[in-house]
Amino acid sequence: MAIFVPEVAAPYLMKEIDKRLVISNAALDISADVPEIEWKGSEITFPVYSRVAVASQVDSKGSVTPTEIDGSSATAAIKHFAAAVKYHKDTLRQSGGPILQNMAITDLADAIALKLDADLMETAIAGATLKAACAEADAITQDELEAAFALFGDKQNANEFAGVYINSKLFPSLLAMDGFTATGLTYTTPNNGIVQGQCVGFYRGAPVWLTDNSNRSGSAPECKTLIVKHGGLGKARKAEPEFSEEYHATTFYTDVVADVYGAHKVLDDSKVVLLAKTITG
Repeated sequence: MAIFVPEVAAPYLMKEIDKRLVISNAALDISADVPEIEWKGSEITFPVYSRVAVASQVDSKGSVTPTEIDGSSATAAIKHFAAAVKYHKDTLRQSGGPILQNMAITDLADAIALKLDADLMETAIAGATLKAACAEADAITQDELEAAFALFGDKQNANEFAGVYINSKLFPSLLAMDGFTATGLTYTTPNNGIVQGQCVGFYRGAPVWLTDNSNRSGSAPECKTLIVKHGGLGKARKAEPEFSEEYHATTFYTDVVADVYGAHKVLDDSKVVLLAKTITG
């Protein structure tokens, strides 16, 4: 009762997953650099680089002292992400293969993309060392957002930012900020507030992304906002998802299963800022 060709379905599913990712699009993808042998273990290695060079004025016939590059690395656990759906023989008879194919691929892509994004969001929140506090659990002010940006010091170039990732409960707060919607300011962007592809606009040139994935939790839920620069987060995935079908003759159901192995890491904690009411560490 198979309606999928795994060799065709797997790459198509991966494309559908990628279309649905939000914060994962901010991560540096090192998949191509991970040796196949590492995927057979429990961890993979992410390269970590810290700038160490220091420039100095050299007097006549003087010299400069080299600083050794820190060639250290960091490991991240390999995690197994999977999703499954099933359909009955009667459903196939009534609906037809193409409809079921589209429904299954869409459902599996949504589920896996949400899980991949959730894992990276949780990794980024846990690994952030630059933190700013806000007064309310489900609201944010422009001053609080500016205080978070200030943690980047003089490195606030718009093109360095992958984005600001906010929970939808903070959207009204954003719309109330002059720095986001006022038309008389040189650093606001036309059409801010109109959501397209999860992007709600730009704050001082940095894209603002809307996501409710694993950024509001706990016994007393509060929103956690991330400001991420390019190169701050890393991800790796083992090739394409594995895709399989299994028909159960006694129940007339067919299981459709997709799974993928991946890992996430904060590569540079100077490029990730967390903004939340409760700040620890």
